[in-house]
Amino acid sequence: MLNPVASRMLSNTQPELRSGAAAELGRCGLITGAEEGEFLCLAAGATPAQVVKRLVKLGFPVHAITREESTLEQFYLSLVKKTPPPA
Repeated sequence: MLNPVASRMLSNTQPELRSGAAAELGRCGLITGAEEGEFLCLAAGATPAQVVKRLVKLGFPVHAITREESTLEQFYLSLVKKTPPPA
């Protein structure tokens, strides 16, 4: 999980198209990260409206963007399950 609060982009497009959309949003500085092209971490000052406007302008269909919050347990597990650096 990216962080305890992220936005979820819902679209009926294929995963590789969602990944391309997330990459474009990253290049524009609207997001700081994405997971599976579906969960987005908005950049400071970026709004969901800006994200939707950019995606539509690029031709990506957007059905909804919703706020997702992980539980404390999910956030903790995301921290402790990280792979240790190679020795």
